[in-house]
Amino acid sequence: MLKKVLCLTVFMAACFSNLLAQDCDTALEDALESFGQQDFARIITFMTDCPPELLTDKTQRTMAYDLLWQAYFVSGQVDSAKGSLNSLLDLKPDYAPQPPLYSAEFIGMVEQVKRERMQDEGGSLFRNKWFWVGGVAASSVAAFLIFGGGGDPALLPEAPDPPGGL
Repeated sequence: MLKKVLCLTVFMAACFSNLLAQDCDTALEDALESFGQQDFARIITFMTDCPPELLTDKTQRTMAYDLLWQAYFVSGQVDSAKGSLNSLLDLKPDYAPQPPLYSAEFIGMVEQVKRERMQDEGGSLFRNKWFWVGGVAASSVAAFLIFGGGGDPALLPEAPDPPGGL
């Protein structure tokens, strides 16, 4: 009986997920149509009701985030625009709007978000944990070599006499 309930639950979840994906495909089509009409509030509504994460195709998700960040930007919602643009850059790191199609403000926003991502990812050398791990390891090896590993000198063999009997 438990197996039947689990199978039915999995089947229903798969069907529901498929319906959501189909609804999101329709929402993306509606958002594209709204973009052509420059109705940015409707784009935000469509893409909020059906977030791009629910789209199964990477190209569609990329397109949805592209529409969404532009709609947020034009609507003056800069933080939301940056969030959508970051999601777009996660999917397509080489995203670069071209000047004839995009205004300088759009291009500036993309460049700003890319700079912020580079600062967050790389940061300063001194904030990099591997810098510190490597420094500690090198210091430990140097201390071992300089101080001889902390062994008792009496236990070490005596150095041989120099050649020539000096």
